[in-house]
Amino acid sequence: MPLVVFSPQPANTSGLPCSGAYYRPGRYEVAIDGQFHDGRFGILLVGTAWPDEIPSIIAHEWRHHWQLSTGRMPYDGVGWNDPLAATDWDAWEAATRRYFRGSRCELDALAFELQVAPSDVADLRMSLVRQRA
Repeated sequence: MPLVVFSPQPANTSGLPCSGAYYRPGRYEVAIDGQFHDGRFGILLVGTAWPDEIPSIIAHEWRHHWQLSTGRMPYDGVGWNDPLAATDWDAWEAATRRYFRGSRCELDALAFELQVAPSDVADLRMSLVRQRA
């Protein structure tokens, strides 16, 4: 069972602001908010800035853990790596489309998130993914 860590200002593995992140199990420690956490069983990092989104974030990151532990879907994503997306709406929309269209794993996690813990943000993401380019 992965460790669940809540953070008011989470950053992904690239160090960019995010709402959540999944760290695969391994022999390492991750510093989150100045505290080290054992990654032996994996880590679900959950942002708390938007309390209504917390169940949705947990569902999304849990799906990545399920994908890895069942071996049914090797991770094919590139990670969220667009620094402009944090401050510019057009950049966020474009990055969202690229991110979820470019990764079967991320699209699967988004669909699972919408099924298990729907949210306004997840709905918006899926509507952007479905729009024609």
